[in-house]
Amino acid sequence: MELDRVVNRLVNDVHDVYVVVGDVQTRVAGLEASVATVRVSLADLQVSVGTMQITLGELQATVGDVQATVTEHGKRLDSLDKKFDRLEGRFDVLDSKTDTVLELLRAGR
Repeated sequence: MELDRVVNRLVNDVHDVYVVVGDVQTRVAGLEASVATVRVSLADLQVSVGTMQITLGELQATVGDVQATVTEHGKRLDSLDKKFDRLEGRFDVLDSKTDTVLELLRAGR
């Protein structure tokens, strides 16, 4: 009888161990699924970061193009400013000659 009780208790303990092992396996499977989900999310995040880096690179290229255009326009404005200064000088000379002609015309009257 004592042996039957020991055997029954042993059988019950083994059964309890199987239940615990099954529970642990279920939890491990849940953790593995969670890890897989995290890995997929991480991969998605890496793709998003890659896309952002490409977009940032395109924006930087555009900024570079704009800076080059602004520099070119600045050079053109400088050139136009110099031409305007020369033109102003010519108008000053013309104005001076006109004054001289007017003085000569007035003196001749």
